[in-house]
Amino acid sequence: MVTRKPPSRVSEAFRSTMVQGQWAEDKVVETVNCHRLLKAVRYGQSRISFASKEEFMAYWTKLHNQIQKYGKRPDVLIFLKANSLNYPIDIRERDEEEIMEMVKHSVAGLECRSSTWLWKTYREKTHGSKDLNFTVKEEDLQVLDRWRKTYANKKVYYVQLFFDSSFALEFDTIIHLLQSGLKGRDYTLKVDRKTGKNTYFIPVSCGIKFADCLERPTLDCETLIDELGQVMAIRTPKGGKYVLSEEFVQDLLR
Repeated sequence: MVTRKPPSRVSEAFRSTMVQGQWAEDKVVETVNCHRLLKAVRYGQSRISFASKEEFMAYWTKLHNQIQKYGKRPDVLIFLKANSLNYPIDIRERDEEEIMEMVKHSVAGLECRSSTWLWKTYREKTHGSKDLNFTVKEEDLQVLDRWRKTYANKKVYYVQLFFDSSFALEFDTIIHLLQSGLKGRDYTLKVDRKTGKNTYFIPVSCGIKFADCLERPTLDCETLIDELGQVMAIRTPKGGKYVLSEEFVQDLLR
């Protein structure tokens, strides 16, 4: 059984990570919904602001219980538009038992990850000798697999959104790499300095193009004061426009 402990306080770094992750999810939903065949539905429970520590703890407890029973929800579900015209666009706050029949009709789930790197610039400056990575938390693999088994091994992709491009990596490919690949070459495992969690770093060259960036996002900073009076600067991406790649669509529908 996977046991997750909530942070003792919701720190500045934790909030910034959540805000940036929410931006990435928004961009992924927007990008999928612009495709003529596909519809994105918000699914994974993710809250950014809480009125109090008690509210945060109540939310965390409910989330943990759902994960233990059904597995971790991907952030986003993809449906065929033609088959989902009457489906709501946001089911994050609904209990799993209420929406299971709807979820069964999805094509795949997406786990959204964000990065403030410019992938193309990085590749140019390193002359292609280095690559940026998909970031896959070690603790997520077991609980995501539990969710997949709840829904007959449904497809799940990790989507890594950079500020100038985006890539996708299918869950089964991740498992194959970790089981048969070479540590240090095909992936590395280390503590992510932003989250403090054991994380697999897998080169984006192992995946496929998810989307092209038509307009880069910008970074802003918002001030937040927590319940104890600490003033925090929250890094906040703004804007950006992406278009889904046909490579990803073909892989999704295959």
